[in-house]
Amino acid sequence: MLDRTGSALGVWGAGLYLAGRVLFLPLYAAGLPWIRTFSWNAATLGLALVLAAVVAG
Repeated sequence: MLDRTGSALGVWGAGLYLAGRVLFLPLYAAGLPWIRTFSWNAATLGLALVLAAVVAG
């Protein structure tokens, strides 16, 4: 069980989470609240995808 690789849903979710969080900081520093909100929501969607992969797997 420990040698399993992640499902595509989990991999996409992790990538989306990471990208959203990495983009959040420069958007915050630039003072762009609406675009920053989309970045935060993308990261939250990534977490939801990872959770769905865990539940489905």
